[in-house]
Amino acid sequence: MEFKQIEAFVNVVKHRSFSKAGDALYLTQPTISAHISSLEKELGKQLIQRGRKETLPTKEGAIFYEYAVNMLRVRDESLYSLDSGKGEYEGCLDIVISSGICDPEIPRRLMRFRNAFPNIELFVRQEPKAALLKKISDKRAEFGFTESKQDDGLEYELLREDRLVLITPKSRKYFGITDREISLFELRREPLVAWDTTLSSGKPLIKILADSGVSINQRGLVATLDSIDAVKQFVKNDLGVAILPESIAKENPDGNLLVFRITDLFMTNKLYTVYNKAEKLSPEAAAFLAFLHEETPFEEKNIS
Repeated sequence: MEFKQIEAFVNVVKHRSFSKAGDALYLTQPTISAHISSLEKELGKQLIQRGRKETLPTKEGAIFYEYAVNMLRVRDESLYSLDSGKGEYEGCLDIVISSGICDPEIPRRLMRFRNAFPNIELFVRQEPKAALLKKISDKRAEFGFTESKQDDGLEYELLREDRLVLITPKSRKYFGITDREISLFELRREPLVAWDTTLSSGKPLIKILADSGVSINQRGLVATLDSIDAVKQFVKNDLGVAILPESIAKENPDGNLLVFRITDLFMTNKLYTVYNKAEKLSPEAAAFLAFLHEETPFEEKNIS
């Protein structure tokens, strides 16, 4: 039994796909398949159910998966202990980002982490929140970024609390508002371009506005889009205004948008990291958690 076989098996179970396991390990799908076949032959057990739409472990595979994860963890811990004087890490860290999250600070943080720990390979993907949490519960991923927390036994840590702001085109109508503040009452007649996602409250933006006394009918809703770039393009071309988290709104490299603080909208958009506190973290995951704790707090973590 070789570590390359165990790594192939663990990644196939994690990603439920031979091809995705190959992507994570920088190996071809036939190589992954060969490693799994060799491992099954050596153990005398079928570990993976083949010929299904989603690749799943057999009953024996699910049992062996627990031991395989621990074997890789012990290997990584021993290698790190041998290199403790150098502080070197080697291994792969799986991170899942909840669908709908478009926070520019996440890739910046990951870039700084990669620069600090160049030997740790990051495998990052975006999935619906339910799938993200299940992966972490099932130990198929160690860290996730999500917009809300829930009482499910996992550990959530708040990384950012971001106010919601208004973006408008850089036109004469809005350029004359010099204090860069606006109220919900003033927005009631504005055409709205909506970002089709839910915020940390779990409520769509239209419901948030309605709770605040701003009723948006179908005529007032110009477009509902699932792309931040598309929302910004609509606003830049004077098709309407939009309400976005401030960190996203400020990403405006060509300067064609104006950003306004909404004086009476107190809902915020949150960003959490989530991990399985009940499980011992791998050295790579422990390094990532320590890195998050040591990093300078996000600019908008405390909303004033």
